[in-house]
Amino acid sequence: MERFRTEQPTYSILNRGIEREVLPACRRHGMGTLVWGPLSMGLLTGRYRKGGPEPRTERMHWVPRHLTDERKLDAVERLIPLAEEAGMPLTHLAMTFAITHPGVTSATRRRTGARRGRSPVRPARLCLQVPVYSARM
Repeated sequence: MERFRTEQPTYSILNRGIEREVLPACRRHGMGTLVWGPLSMGLLTGRYRKGGPEPRTERMHWVPRHLTDERKLDAVERLIPLAEEAGMPLTHLAMTFAITHPGVTSATRRRTGARRGRSPVRPARLCLQVPVYSARM
């Protein structure tokens, strides 16, 4: 039996660097792509908002610049109405974005804390009807 060949880069609406070269190369060579970080370390949960109170979370201790980056927070604020327009929570929009890209085989996310087990994404039922792929955040 032949071994599986995969690449495991980070990928999200806010971190799309792999779209230009990595995803096309993986498709061209028949490799799977198991992306991680589709919720961008929590930014795409809606928990971190521009002008909102700074959540007291463990993440704020180890990635404070990422979670308070003005450019990324501006993008989150633009994505929230798109998620509402699509009729889904921001987390579902973010996961759907990652797993419906034709070059992505699967996506993983870390589930922690009190939110564990809530609101699972059912990708087979989700379809992006909003222009998210063409938008540059």
